[in-house]
Formats: sequence, C-alpha cells, structure tokens
Amino acid sequence: MAQAPTTTAGKEWKKTFQKSAQADGYRSKLVTAARDGEAFSLLTGEPVKWNRADQVEMTWYEFACKFADFKWKSASAKYRQDIARALTAATPALLRNGKGKPDDLTLRTAMRRWGFNSKQRAESPEEMADALAWLAKNTLPVSALAEAATVRSMLDTATAKLSGKPAATSTIRRNKTILQNALDYAIELKLLTTNPIKSLKWKPPKVTYEVDKRSVVNPAQARRLLTEVGAQKPSGKRLVAFFGAMYYAGLRPEEAVNLRRDNVTIPELVANPETGEMEPPADDWENSTSPVQHPSPAASGPMTAPCAKKGRSSTAPKVRHALCHALPRSPSSSAPTSPSSTLAPADGSSPAFAVTNCPASLTGVSGPRREQRP
Repeated sequence: MAQAPTTTAGKEWKKTFQKSAQADGYRSKLVTAARDGEAFSLLTGEPVKWNRADQVEMTWYEFACKFADFKWKSASAKYRQDIARALTAATPALLRNGKGKPDDLTLRTAMRRWGFNSKQRAESPEEMADALAWLAKNTLPVSALAEAATVRSMLDTATAKLSGKPAATSTIRRNKTILQNALDYAIELKLLTTNPIKSLKWKPPKVTYEVDKRSVVNPAQARRLLTEVGAQKPSGKRLVAFFGAMYYAGLRPEEAVNLRRDNVTIPELVANPETGEMEPPADDWENSTSPVQHPSPAASGPMTAPCAKKGRSSTAPKVRHALCHALPRSPSSSAPTSPSSTLAPADGSSPAFAVTNCPASLTGVSGPRREQRP
C-alpha cells in the first residue's frame, strides 16, 4: 500500500494506492496540473476539471428542437407558438459563419413553422429542409452559453425587433422566461452546469411607445360616429353622452358609467359679439372630480350600477368643454340648460350617468383628462 499526500490551502489530503508506482503517477499528475496553473478544489484537493462530469456536446439548433419536443405534449397551442417564436428570435445570435447560408427570412420561416414544430418537422418542404440542415451544422454548441458575452448577445437578439428596436415589454418578458426555462432543461441534459441567465446582470431594454395618429379616431370621424349613435332608438342620447365622454374627455368606460351630478359642471355658452352665435367660453377648461373606478365586474356589478363612493381624489383635474365644440347647441341666446340631464336605466333605478348644467340636447358632456392640454 502506498499513499500520495497533497496539500491544498494548508489542508493535507491523502489518497491510498495498491502500488507505489500508482501513487507516484498520481503525484506526478498533480504536480503537472499545479505547474500548468489549473484551479484546485478545496473540497477534494484535486484539480477542478478532474471532478467535472463529462458534458455532452450538442448544437443549439439540435437542443432547441429537443426542448420544443419536451414542451410540446403539455403546452397549449398558444404556448407552442410562443416557444417557437422565442427560440427563433434567439437563434441568430448563435450562428456560425458557415458557407451557403440561406437568407434570413427563409431561416426564420423554417425554424418557426417546421423546425420547432414537433409534428411538422419531418414534413417540411425541400427548401425549408435544406435551411434546417444548414442550421443543424452551423449553430454554436450549447456549452458556448457558459460565456456571459454569448448569453448577453442571445438575450439582446431575442428581445429586439428585426429593425433592432426593443420589442414590446410583454414580448421581452415572455422570451426571456422561455429561454431561461430552456437552459434549465440544458442542465438536466448535462449540457450546462448552471443556468447563465439567472446569474447574468442583464437589464431589459427600455421600451417607448409612440401612438400612430392614423390609428386614432379623428374629430370628424368622432362626430359622424356620435351622429349615427344618436339616431339609434331608444337609447341613442344616452349612448352619445357615454361615447362622447370617453372620446372628448378621455374617460374609461367605467368612469363614464359612474359619472354623477357632483362630478361634472359644464359652463354655460356665451354669445359671440361678432357672429351672435353661442360658443363655449374662451377659457373652456373646468375643474372636475372623477368617480371611483370599478373595473372588476365582481366589484362593481353591472355596468349601470350606481357608484357607492364619490371622488377618488381631493385634487380636481382640469377638463375641457370639448363636446360643446362638436355637437349641436340650443339656438337660444340664453343657452337654456336642463336642470338635470340624466341617463336613467329603464327600470327606474338610480341613474348610471348624470350631469348638471348641460345644454338641453344632452350632448355636451365633459370629464377628466389624463393628458395636458396641447
């Protein structure tokens, strides 16, 4: 029996061998490892790489297909699509510069519709099959994700649009979650020892939104819409006030439904000295309080249920007398107003929508706005 004592960080380790030649050989390997600058484990006293489990090499594309197959049976149709999109978005960051690369559109289509589709992968058309075969040979191994730079590049690519701009917040969150789950599966397959996404200090890109004016109803369209709505019997006037308050005052549906007399005061029209017509005052901004919101049906009951509480804030927001600009007025110079213009339910219960000091046509309704006046 022979022993080969070693010392690591002041701690002595001993290992017993049947023959002295075996002990000498073991000691020689330790000396060589120390001379080469390899790290030694404080738990075993041996070079760290000696105790690593043998890792299986697998390309990213092969692994991504395996992960899609693993999730396929238990995933809903929608989640299967999400998985395919996330893996497709991440793959361009893990490509080699191989010859004969298909165009980007072909690669994305092949991956999303066939490569990461467990049922249709074997039925892909010839062009798509060639693209998938190229991917199988020209993607990095999964072990490359042990490098922080590679993981960061993958996340940046998977959370951006094709234009390079950040994707929507929901897309960023969803793709990161799917990729993190995928690398957890890689640990099960012994392709990785740890999940690099969990230890990576990575912040999702900031997303800014710009409203496309072409997708917003313009004033002319709003007036036509309200005119048609007002012609609907028997509830046209109630609906005009409801939709008008949402469009011109920026109210949510639940806010418009729960508007009360003490929430809104609309100023009287004034006569224009030049034309003699009745117009809103020059400064057509008024103060108002918004009713308490009840977006949950369980909390508010039917949409016509009266609101139990009043103003949600002691600070009254500014509102614009917007409907007075667009809808018909009373021709009277004194601008007669109805003492109470109410949208009352047909069953005689408490009104769902009521305003005071409003033109008699019941078409001038104002409410709180969330944006500053342009």
